[in-house]
Amino acid sequence: MKKVMLVDDNALSVEGISKSIDWTALGAQVVHIEYSGRSALEVLKEDPADIIISDIEMPDLDGISLSRMAISYNPFVKIILISAYDKFEYAKNAIRIGVYDYIEKPIDY
Repeated sequence: MKKVMLVDDNALSVEGISKSIDWTALGAQVVHIEYSGRSALEVLKEDPADIIISDIEMPDLDGISLSRMAISYNPFVKIILISAYDKFEYAKNAIRIGVYDYIEKPIDY
């Protein structure tokens, strides 16, 4: 079973992703929910995830920086970044560092 980490400073977004997807049917389980990029990094050091779904815009550590560091810890991690902002620069930077996918909010579950 794949271990999933959700990261977003918006609790409603995390709850929506966590509860709206049938993780078991996908062979996955949400094992970590974090509300900041910094706390996510601390958890990843101790308990790596297979999949990270993270917001891009967060106050303490943005999703691009979090992704870059998470990939340095585990080059096989799959990262999906989500954003309410339609900025091509975000998507371009995400692709350059090896992010798996980039999804705009609102998310169609």
